[in-house]
Amino acid sequence: MLNGISDCKINFESGTNIVIHSEQSELVLLKVLKILNDNNIEIEDLSAVPTNLEEIFLKMVRENTSNN
Repeated sequence: MLNGISDCKINFESGTNIVIHSEQSELVLLKVLKILNDNNIEIEDLSAVPTNLEEIFLKMVRENTSNN
C-alpha cells in the first residue's frame, strides 16, 4: 500500500499502526497523506516525533567515522 515510502513498518496487531523513520519527514508525511486520501482511508490519529539530540549526535559520529 505504501510503495515508494522507505523504512515503513505496518503493524496490524492493535488496529493499524504505521511507523516510518525518515530524514525527510515533511515529504514522507505528504506522500502518506496523499496515498491514504487517494484510497479513502480514514485517519484516526497522526503524530510526528522529532529526532532527539542523542540520535542526531550518533548519526553524526557514524557519518564522521565512515568518512575517515
